[in-house]
Amino acid sequence: MNTAVQEVSNDTTETEVEDVPQMVSFSEDVDTQEAPQPLPAGVYIGEIIESTIARSKKGSLYCKTVWNIGSDQFPADYIDGSDDGAKLSYFRAPLEDNAGSRSSLKNFCQAVGYTVKRDFDPTALLGLTARITVKHEPYNGRKVANIAKIENAE
Repeated sequence: MNTAVQEVSNDTTETEVEDVPQMVSFSEDVDTQEAPQPLPAGVYIGEIIESTIARSKKGSLYCKTVWNIGSDQFPADYIDGSDDGAKLSYFRAPLEDNAGSRSSLKNFCQAVGYTVKRDFDPTALLGLTARITVKHEPYNGRKVANIAKIENAE
C-alpha cells in the first residue's frame, strides 16, 4: 500500500492513502464461495520466509515464523493450492528467559539448523528449512492445515 504522511498545522499527523480502490469487484459471487481445501496432512519440507518476535495476549515473548511449502510438493490431486506454495504460521517458539522456554527454543532451533547462545535474532532464521508435519485442526467451523511438528530436514 502506498502511503504518504503530511504535516497538519495543528501539530497532528494526517495519513493519506493513495491508489486504494473505493470498491472491489470479484470474478464470482462471494456469498456462494466454498472454503478451499486445506493443504493435505503430511510431511513436507518448509522454508522460513518470515520471522519476527511477538508478544502473546498474556505478555509472553515468542518467535512467530511463517513457512512456505513449495507447490512442487503438493499432491497431484490437490487443486486448491497456489502456484506460490502454501504459507503456514508457527507460533510455538517461546522466548521467555526461563529453563522451559530456553529448552523449547533450543529444540526449535536445532530442527531448523540454527544455534543460539545468548542472543536470538529472528531474522537469522530466514531461508532455513526443516521437515514439517502438517495436520488438520478445526477452526471457525472448518478444518485448516497447521504445523504439528518441526524436525531437521537432513
